[in-house]
Amino acid sequence: MDAAPRERQDRGEVRPQRSPGRQLPLDPQPSRGLEGQRLHRRGRQRQARPEVRVQGRRARGAVTVSHGLRHLALKTRDLAATERFYREVLGLRIAFPHEGMLFLETPGGRDLLNFVETRARFDPAAGGFDHFGLHFPRPRWRKVCARVKAEGIRVHGRRGNTAIYIEDPNGYTVELYCD
Repeated sequence: MDAAPRERQDRGEVRPQRSPGRQLPLDPQPSRGLEGQRLHRRGRQRQARPEVRVQGRRARGAVTVSHGLRHLALKTRDLAATERFYREVLGLRIAFPHEGMLFLETPGGRDLLNFVETRARFDPAAGGFDHFGLHFPRPRWRKVCARVKAEGIRVHGRRGNTAIYIEDPNGYTVELYCD
């Protein structure tokens, strides 16, 4: 052990030792707010941390940044009807099989929509739930809208050139939109 680390230990400072060849991992798709790279003092690339402000002051300490919503879990009393609606009408694919549950890939393929079968009565609007949105590329959105119309599913609420609102078999309001 050389003198510098020993002096730090004597003063009560503890620094983790790293092997010289180890690289710090980089997120290949950084989320917004984490753009840009910077060089670590030893020349290695490191992800830049966002500046977080609380009540106008710079926050200190550890910063936790979410990489986004990964899944949404909802209750259903009829798993078969829910599967038919989301697969055949909206064109979503099953992410993976699971008994008593339905896991669907959202249109972008990065997030999951999860339905859990229950016998208990529930109210989709409980707890202030309003709706959730599924984003489609414009050509696919047009096909999905045509399928919704062909199925006789009522479009309700706000509507426009890039979004419609429908109700699924469980009573959840689903926004179908494109950019």
